[in-house]
Amino acid sequence: MSSIFTCVLAVVAFLAPHLEDKTFKEITWRQYTRIIVRESRRHHIDPLLVTAIIHTETARSWRASVRSPTHDFGLMQVHVSKNSHPHLLGFEEVLFDPATNVRYGVQTLAMWKKYHVQNCDDSKHPFWSHYQWGYRVRSLAWTEKVSDLYNDLINRFGRHIRPLSSI
Repeated sequence: MSSIFTCVLAVVAFLAPHLEDKTFKEITWRQYTRIIVRESRRHHIDPLLVTAIIHTETARSWRASVRSPTHDFGLMQVHVSKNSHPHLLGFEEVLFDPATNVRYGVQTLAMWKKYHVQNCDDSKHPFWSHYQWGYRVRSLAWTEKVSDLYNDLINRFGRHIRPLSSI
């Protein structure tokens, strides 16, 4: 078992102790951790950031079936519209599958990371601000919530994994 997997497993268990409950249809910490680590590695995104976003986006519930009134779905609240994942219009329920949702969410996060590096002054906001707002970041409230949790996770668990640049 890799040190990244072990660390992310500890984070998921810390943030979502209720996932071991039978009401979550056998979706366990290990299953979520495998998904998070796989997609984070694939797109070079820190898995601790992904867990912070999931925790924030699901209002701490970690329920895969979360749906917002603004047409955001699943663990990472993937937005579906004619401008964002239009191929999923009418098929939004696929985003209730944790693996599919995290794949789309981390892929979108990686896209915004690339955009941010190429187009933004890092001193104004971190790249994950775009995940919430798109091209024009209008508020930092969500960003600060995610950043606070992300920094807390790094302080509590980050010493157990390699630096972000090596993921």
